[in-house]
Amino acid sequence: MALGIETFSSLNGGNSFFKAVTHPEVAASAASLVARLSKARGVAVYDPLGFLEGFAACHDLSGATIEGVYVQSIREVGCSRLGRAALPISEIGGTGAETILIAAFDADRLAGQIAQLAPKGAEVLSLDAMRLEPDWLTNPARYLDPQNFVTNFAFFRDRDGRHTRLTTVNYWAGYGAAEVAIEFTLFDAAGAPIARWRERLAPGASAIVVDSRDVR
Repeated sequence: MALGIETFSSLNGGNSFFKAVTHPEVAASAASLVARLSKARGVAVYDPLGFLEGFAACHDLSGATIEGVYVQSIREVGCSRLGRAALPISEIGGTGAETILIAAFDADRLAGQIAQLAPKGAEVLSLDAMRLEPDWLTNPARYLDPQNFVTNFAFFRDRDGRHTRLTTVNYWAGYGAAEVAIEFTLFDAAGAPIARWRERLAPGASAIVVDSRDVR
């Protein structure tokens, strides 16, 4: 099944938003956010950046009662968002929803912009509920900065007499990075994390070797 999301653009490179919402380290917090939306007595979604459908393609929102989807740009009013016509944000005060989801990261500024429009007492949530820990970020000031998601995933097999060995080099040092470290997460067959650890690399363009037998 193809997902309706753009993972790479020849003009802009990799899609940091896609990497952010599918990162293995945020799976639990993403599930918690979706659960909160599913329990809410109606959700109004503010989607100023067009991220809602990409998020919904990766995380099931079918359990949430979405009362309406609101946009900032007048050009996007009436466009389809999750199968419904998008409404102008100026109308969000008329929603009966008790929860507002801002479909964006770094959402404090966006929340401030609609504070006077939102229904009184509505709980405001955002995708910031599923951020990586700060020490994972190269640029904490801008969460979707591409430098925060220059991410490569290596999936290892170690069973039935077959093993995986990864050999590479610390090329980050060549770009001026200091104190480079690799974050490891070991998952079980069901995808649940069972171990996490960090290994600091030697300075310079040193070799990196990871063998699944050593991990086991």
